[in-house]
Amino acid sequence: MYIIKKNKVCFLILSILIPLTAISQSYSYGPCIGINTINTYNNSTDSRLYSLGYNFGLFAERKVFKNFSLGLSFNVTQKKFASEDFHTSSFIGTMDKFLNTFNSFLPVEISIKEILETYLGTSASLINDTVFNYYRDMTSFTYFEMPLLMTYRYKRISFQAGPVFSFIYKARSNTMSKQEIPLLDMLPVSLFDTMEYGAYIDTVFNNITTTSDYASFNMGLLAGLTYELYDNVILCMYYSQMFSNLYDNSKKKAYHSLFNLSLKYNLRPLFKSKPSFTHE
Repeated sequence: MYIIKKNKVCFLILSILIPLTAISQSYSYGPCIGINTINTYNNSTDSRLYSLGYNFGLFAERKVFKNFSLGLSFNVTQKKFASEDFHTSSFIGTMDKFLNTFNSFLPVEISIKEILETYLGTSASLINDTVFNYYRDMTSFTYFEMPLLMTYRYKRISFQAGPVFSFIYKARSNTMSKQEIPLLDMLPVSLFDTMEYGAYIDTVFNNITTTSDYASFNMGLLAGLTYELYDNVILCMYYSQMFSNLYDNSKKKAYHSLFNLSLKYNLRPLFKSKPSFTHE
């Protein structure tokens, strides 16, 4: 299914690019390369986090009426998304639930609450058994992206806007999960030498490469300005906002957005003595 979808995308790209690059007196085409400033959101301690990503590809543009032109790009672009979670739980409650599954097989019922009260010589209500749980994830995505833009040109400045279609290619997540239990610093390891409680104080790092949790197709809008530095070098500044949910699971909501700064190199002047567009 995914291979069929990619073939349809390639056919769509060719069906639009070929007419745009037909022999004409008013078209331009060439490579583009730039960087993305990505607004990655976090759920907890940071309200905003900005990261950098890459963007490169090909563009084709054709004049359709006076100062108006229609263009299509095919880009490989990197986007990122971060999530973070922090919550607390009870060490005594967690351990008691764990032991309750085995107490029926033991000759004597074991209670972590009673063990701690005996060892520390105080009531369990006065013991701080808070467990601090941290989770952080940064996912880098690689997309094949196609902006279809209408351009209004005034001298060397252009205003561009239009829909953008995005197809996921790869996603790599770097995750960190950690638990901290200050109460354990007050207790000797020998007190729990028959239990595997090490998992409760580990810091775990994982690198996961998968696209199964994310939507294969995204759609949004792109708008920006371009400035023609020379007849063949164009400086571009874009903002894009995707409206499709990043996650395949509708219970989780997240949307890509980014700023892009890039350069386009128009190959048309290399094969033509006059510039591709006439400036007023």
